[in-house]
Amino acid sequence: MDSPYIKIDGSYGEGGGQILRSALALSIILSKPIEIINIRKGRKKGGLQPQHLTCVNACRDISGAYVDGNEIGSTTLRFNPKGIKSGSFMFDVAEKRGSAGSTSLVLQTLLPPLILSKFGDTSPVFPKKIGEVSPSYHTRLTIKGGTHVPWSPPFHYLKEIFLPVIEKMGCNVRL
Repeated sequence: MDSPYIKIDGSYGEGGGQILRSALALSIILSKPIEIINIRKGRKKGGLQPQHLTCVNACRDISGAYVDGNEIGSTTLRFNPKGIKSGSFMFDVAEKRGSAGSTSLVLQTLLPPLILSKFGDTSPVFPKKIGEVSPSYHTRLTIKGGTHVPWSPPFHYLKEIFLPVIEKMGCNVRL
């Protein structure tokens, strides 16, 4: 019998964490279960590191997903989302092993599903035109960790560049 999971090879391209982050976000948005193998195989310290584990667990929490393989060092992950939940969430990148992992990469993983999904529903909701806002759902995210971490967008980039673009799409996001 074929697996219901979409299989993704995490060693593709540069073999870094972006495959994981993008796959998690798209899995939630499209309500499709995924299995990622060879996670971060292209890195010296492969597998899930604290920042990546925070992304996985944050995505699990906002989507009620079933997750298998969410532990430090894991190179395989199964993720099956159930539907977006609104609410107040706190995620700490430094919780495991004191890592000052990137808060901006965690935020950029969570924003697309939170913006494009109806809460409690698995179908994507898109504004009919730019500036038209989807039904209002409020979610508060607190993400603890590094704000100016190498190889990730710094806080000021998010605030001054990224979020103004998101706001032009009709979304209200504040830092």
